[in-house]
Amino acid sequence: MPKNGVAAHDPAENLIMTFSRTLLSIAITAGLLSACGGGSDGSGSVGTPTPTPTTSSSKTVMGPISGFGSVIVNGVHYDVDGASVTSDGATITEADLKVGMIVRVSGQNNGDGTGTAVSLSFDDDLEGPISSIDSINKQMVVLGQTVIVSASTVFDGTTFDILTPGTVIEVSGFFDSTGNLRASLVEASDSTDFEVKGRITGLDVANETFLLGSLTVAYTGAVLEDIAELANGLFVEVKTAQPLQSGVFVAEEIEGEEEGVDAEEGEELEIVGIVTDFSPEGFAVNGQRIRITSDTEFDEGSAASLANDIRIEVEGQVDANGVLIAEEISFEQESQIEVEASLDAVGANSITVLGREFKVSDRTFFKDSSAASDKFLNLGKLLTGQWVEVDAYQAADGSLVATSIERQETEEGATASIQGIVEESTPPSFSIIGITVTTDSNTSFEPADFFPQLGELTAVEGMVTADGVLLAESVERED
Repeated sequence: MPKNGVAAHDPAENLIMTFSRTLLSIAITAGLLSACGGGSDGSGSVGTPTPTPTTSSSKTVMGPISGFGSVIVNGVHYDVDGASVTSDGATITEADLKVGMIVRVSGQNNGDGTGTAVSLSFDDDLEGPISSIDSINKQMVVLGQTVIVSASTVFDGTTFDILTPGTVIEVSGFFDSTGNLRASLVEASDSTDFEVKGRITGLDVANETFLLGSLTVAYTGAVLEDIAELANGLFVEVKTAQPLQSGVFVAEEIEGEEEGVDAEEGEELEIVGIVTDFSPEGFAVNGQRIRITSDTEFDEGSAASLANDIRIEVEGQVDANGVLIAEEISFEQESQIEVEASLDAVGANSITVLGREFKVSDRTFFKDSSAASDKFLNLGKLLTGQWVEVDAYQAADGSLVATSIERQETEEGATASIQGIVEESTPPSFSIIGITVTTDSNTSFEPADFFPQLGELTAVEGMVTADGVLLAESVERED
């Protein structure tokens, strides 16, 4: 697959025209070879080409766990009783699973928000000591790999603020177009077994070393699994039980990693992940090759919106070449809004914080950092007055949609905080998501000469007054 950057295909009209030419070529080839036939995607549209369906009703999904009470993946509650549940090939139980893990589930999707899993597998992407931390850009380097955290990253047993160089962590996430790992879950770890994934570069056969990112790997005596021989460009997982030796990772096992999902022709597939290897002929998500057609449906975007490092959800069927023919692509929104305060109210499908309603769905992540530490926390267990941190985005219709809700321990005298885009600004006040923020002579500003202007991403901390105004103790510009 070509690995051209998106900038080489502007303007957007050229992208769509190139897709159309590709589709025509595919259609002609399909007609000559009789390899594919027309078919419905279940929504009334007809795909071209559509893989020949099989009698199997199975579906494979790949994405992060968002909650429990069953295992919730990509908005579907999967019953895993009787399913094969594994981590890196070893059998585990549902109790070992955590919110934020990127998992693969195969089984039956009932189409009503429920399903029955036949198998669920998890394999972490990185485990080892932190060598450096960039608190400003919210990223760190672990075993030579850059790990990027965001509002959607779940931390288990730790927080980003307390991490220090030398701390061992385990990370599950998505690799972006530059090879950086965008973390979905970061866990504290006491393991002395380290592992790292990446694409081999700088192979030095004479000295028996290669690079994974900036990490030097020495492979003398290492056992090769699912690899005939090492080569630049191979995507591998490398493991060791030895500590780093002068910064060098001494590999004990090197395993070839299959990119994408090993699905059969005609199998239904649904993937959440990051776009990589983008070109007009197709792209990849989590290593799985994707191709769109003229009948691909788009939600919150279009074909012209596709580019490297965009996070999307793709649904479709796998063709004879292992390519996922996309029936529907949904663009996932970035969570720029953060609110931390006590719950005003809990509804059937929403919560209200600081007087603003946030919609809640099965895709909303729940985490309990309170003393209760309830792994099965859900909307029904939240109570008015409890302290929560909510990450959210503003939908096109203006509604606020919660991507994650973290229940925290309520502290006496705790200050509320919000982060978001400034909507109005008339000193000494401004507003974010409809919440009025006022400042006075006691408010500290960072930078000192900063006052929030329309459209700027701003973080505020302060006390809520009786009339619902947030009296700011601190105001900070966010990059």
